[in-house]
Amino acid sequence: MLMKFGDLQSAERIFDSIKKKDIIIYSAMIK
Repeated sequence: MLMKFGDLQSAERIFDSIKKKDIIIYSAMIK
């Protein structure tokens, strides 16, 4: 979701803060 706005640093920071990563999180981050 954040990546489509070009905010890669925020996306990485949020992704790193998420303890439980699953397919839903991955797809939400990419969209």
